[in-house]
Amino acid sequence: MGVFCYKNMENFKFLGNVDITEILNNLNTFTEEDWLRDNFRSLKYKVHSNTNSLDILWDHQSLVNNKVGKKNEYNYNKINFDNIKNTLLSIYQKEYGNGKIIRAVIARLKPNSEIPSHKDGGTSLIICNRTHIPLQTNDDILFYVGGEKKILKAGEVWEIDNSKPHSVKNNSNEYRIHLIIDYFKNA
Repeated sequence: MGVFCYKNMENFKFLGNVDITEILNNLNTFTEEDWLRDNFRSLKYKVHSNTNSLDILWDHQSLVNNKVGKKNEYNYNKINFDNIKNTLLSIYQKEYGNGKIIRAVIARLKPNSEIPSHKDGGTSLIICNRTHIPLQTNDDILFYVGGEKKILKAGEVWEIDNSKPHSVKNNSNEYRIHLIIDYFKNA
């Protein structure tokens, strides 16, 4: 039996821009050890083997039960996530209606590497609205969804249809860093 697809949207949907100055300043205080501490995603999911992540609100169980992911106090506070969260909630509520952020992670893709084409599985990842906010990027980093290619700019908020095949090619010598948010609309 196949996975039921709840989405009926375009590959990419632009939602707006956010000021990422503070989050970038805070991100610069993280050490390489911080980046390597939360390695569950890169070890568990082969498509993420070229990534490192900073978990903010994330745990494996939240992928199953649509509950808010476990708060990583260190990363949450160090990044001052409450500030960006309030800005994002106003964008999400305007676009989708009342709901809540159930997962947040900052993902870093290594230079000259890729995230191979894949579809996200599991009901929770399909029924939520998955958005990407590029924090560090450049024109040599290509994001593909459903065969469509885009170059996302820093500070833009994009929903992607993660039920379709999607991939990233980092053709640069820099890390690509995105804040990835899953927003769950109230029933």
